[in-house]
Amino acid sequence: MKNYKKILSGILASSMLLGLASCRDDWSVENDAPNSLPTATAEQLLTTAEFRMYPHGYTLWFYDAPTWMASSQMLGFTGGYSQSRLREIGGGHTPMMMNQLKYFTALEFEMTRMNEEDRAAAVPFLEATRVLTIYGGIYDADCSGDMPYTKGGRAAYGGDLKPEYDKVEDLYTLWDSELKNAVNVFKSSPVSNGNSAQDIIYGLDWNKWAKFASSLRVKLATRLIHRDLARAKAIVAEAYADGVITEAEDDVMYSKADKRLDLMAAEIDAGELAYGSGNNSISNWGGAANEKVIDWQVKNRDPRVRFTYSKNNWNATIINFYLKNGYEDKIMPIIKDRFETKMVEDQKTGEKVKAFSKWKDEFGGDLWARYIGLPDDYDASNSHDPLLMQYYGYSATQEAGGYQLVYEGANYAYRPYSTMFENMIMTNADYYGPRKPGDIAKAADDNTDVPRTDMYLTAAEMNFYLAEFAVYGTTGLGSANDYFKKAVEQSVVAFDKMARVNNIPYYNKTYGYSDDDATSIALQDGEIKHLLSQPDYQLTGNKADDLEKIFLNMEVHFMWMPLEHWVTARRSGIPKFGSNLVARTDYSGDGYPANIFARRSNVANISPTDQMAEILEEVYQRQGFTTGVELLTTGKLNNERLWQDVGAPQYGEGPNVGI
Repeated sequence: MKNYKKILSGILASSMLLGLASCRDDWSVENDAPNSLPTATAEQLLTTAEFRMYPHGYTLWFYDAPTWMASSQMLGFTGGYSQSRLREIGGGHTPMMMNQLKYFTALEFEMTRMNEEDRAAAVPFLEATRVLTIYGGIYDADCSGDMPYTKGGRAAYGGDLKPEYDKVEDLYTLWDSELKNAVNVFKSSPVSNGNSAQDIIYGLDWNKWAKFASSLRVKLATRLIHRDLARAKAIVAEAYADGVITEAEDDVMYSKADKRLDLMAAEIDAGELAYGSGNNSISNWGGAANEKVIDWQVKNRDPRVRFTYSKNNWNATIINFYLKNGYEDKIMPIIKDRFETKMVEDQKTGEKVKAFSKWKDEFGGDLWARYIGLPDDYDASNSHDPLLMQYYGYSATQEAGGYQLVYEGANYAYRPYSTMFENMIMTNADYYGPRKPGDIAKAADDNTDVPRTDMYLTAAEMNFYLAEFAVYGTTGLGSANDYFKKAVEQSVVAFDKMARVNNIPYYNKTYGYSDDDATSIALQDGEIKHLLSQPDYQLTGNKADDLEKIFLNMEVHFMWMPLEHWVTARRSGIPKFGSNLVARTDYSGDGYPANIFARRSNVANISPTDQMAEILEEVYQRQGFTTGVELLTTGKLNNERLWQDVGAPQYGEGPNVGI
């Protein structure tokens, strides 16, 4: 992480450049020559493009992630899987490519004004900015398909104000060629004499940028498996030979600022830049652990559980209060089943009373027993089934089938299931640990603000892809099992790092409130070795089973990258119906079969006053898209597919290539 003060001048300079660019035609009639006006350096434009890399922002987490997670069924929801959840179609993603493209085209222009020596030195900076632009392009194509890559972002430099859109299939070919060329540029570029602090990803290490570019070729190839598997395999073989990100030291995972900016540079959100959004997102739409997913992970003791979900609110201190004060009947059975009791002497009466002894070993003791997922029974939150009431009706009165406690005139109810960590994406959020009835927190247990670190592209992701393509029989690759095990290990380590640097509760501090929270949730010695020894984490040579394990773990790895999670579920058909690992639930009987869930963004109706109306109409028609879909049940967002999604399995069908 680089301190924001070192690069703020770069943001301002590049923002000034982009703001002035639209006025270039007017400069010809002024006294000052264009070359004498303010310019931004190659370093500054690269830095700002890196700042604008924001694929996991507030709007995505608030509007899109719930729809994508509901489509994959890898996450639970506090309101359950119901009509309101299953019929959501999302608000459409926020385009990302243009964030980087404007800095790429700005640098292209600035290079025309440089002398020969400076222009040569700027070439790797241009290619690095191109790599970021293609990263954003892949992201946008995964949602909405065609886009204005070759003509867009150039109006300020004499380009078209109404740029044509490129077809996705053409862009994939172009991007692969451009990334291949970028690799060659990076490998032939000398060590930069520039300010390495202004490259917040790699510090101007062009060898690392070469691996980044080659890795994006592999990511592109994963989007081609249903259209041209042979071509996809050839791309992976060539990119792998050139060198991809296979070790964590090359991960694209970084923070952007160590404090909130005092002023807003043009187009830079000062708040989200440092800490992520200041608003709740996950907690608003109720992202929680899914029972079938978390049970599978906990059974295998997958540490990623602890870095994705919070513990439930039933700690030993609270349980002891209930037991010692005669409220045992208000502890739900799913919690009672997980702990052992002992008899102790009451300090006031001298009588023997029941007390919490320990979390049962079969549930993993202190480290694991409080991770519980929500069952995904349809409309469970409206059910009066006692089993489901423990989860969805726990805050109701006892007369209504719930577990609410009235104590000293106040109502208390403790969440029995695990929720997805809001703190991971809002790193200045205060944390208050659960308290026993009557014990009111005088202050937050943790109000530390830390720079938000995001995951963009990791060695774990690459090794999962290599495992996948090894199963397909790609030339030049090694054992699928070796890549898979390395990917799982690296995924766990990356999650552990994210939890540490983003200051997840009970990682860096344990707060001292309850004895069963005294152990840090940090990765423990021997955990990865134990995980990799489990049968569910062995590839056996059965291609269908091996691909299921690879894709399932890939989706776990992408829990903090919702779009990648959705793309993986889309192209793999995992989780699949009838699986003995994590099985997809069939809601066909409730009116929500798998073939209606969205596989692309819902593009808005075209405004008649939109200057791009004619172009957009042609773009949507050629892709076969209906605009402004209002009902998920029409199936249009499922059967009107993106080019790269044609031929992919339906949700729940499982992989259909390479088998």
